[in-house]
Parts: sequence; C-alpha cells; structure tokens
Amino acid sequence: MERTPFNFISINPCNGEVITFNGVLRSMVKEHTTPSGTVHNNIHFYLHGQGVGDQGNEYVYNDIRIFVANANKQSEISSNFSLLIISKGPAPNYMLHAVLHTTFNANGEVTAVVEILKEECRG
Repeated sequence: MERTPFNFISINPCNGEVITFNGVLRSMVKEHTTPSGTVHNNIHFYLHGQGVGDQGNEYVYNDIRIFVANANKQSEISSNFSLLIISKGPAPNYMLHAVLHTTFNANGEVTAVVEILKEECRG
C-alpha cells in the first residue's frame, strides 16, 4: 500500500477560521494488463488527516474512495468528492467539496493533489 502525504489550507465557512491540514492518502491498486497493453485498475483510496485553525480549533477527516480506471501504464485520475470536516471541539463542522488529482507514473509511484472547490457550513 502506497502512502502519500499531502497538506492543504481550508476556511471553515461557519466561523471564518483558516485551517492548515496535514494528511495521508493511502492507495492500493489491483492491476490487470490485457495482451493489447490496456491496464485495468481497481484503486482504493483511504484519506485521513487533521488540522489546526488560526483560532486554535482542531479538526479531523476520514474518507474511503474506490475507483475503476482503464488506462495505459502511466495514468492520471481526477475525481470530485465531498469530505466532512469534523471539529474536535466547539467549532462547527463543515463540508469540503474538492477534486483529488492522482497520478501514477511508469514506476508505479503515486502523487496526489487536492484542489478545493468550495466549503459548505454544516453546523
């Protein structure tokens, strides 16, 4: 299982707090190659992380995603997802809507970038 650390900054839309998150994307790929060279991938992503805001509040998130991709040996996958950001204290929870861009290079190495689309107050 590959472990790819990543970080991002988000704003809690309920209280305006700027939060710096650190996380780990764990990925597991089950691959089958056809005689013509097409690669069929079943990809499992496990996202876990935590963050601290500029108002001192702490937050966590956890998510699991499963994808199927058919591509050549090197591939990129972009997928939209919503992530519930949970406050560990009195700050309100919120939803983060984002795109996860994942690249698999020819050596089987994985890189991931999170692009935040918007945050939504959930109270």
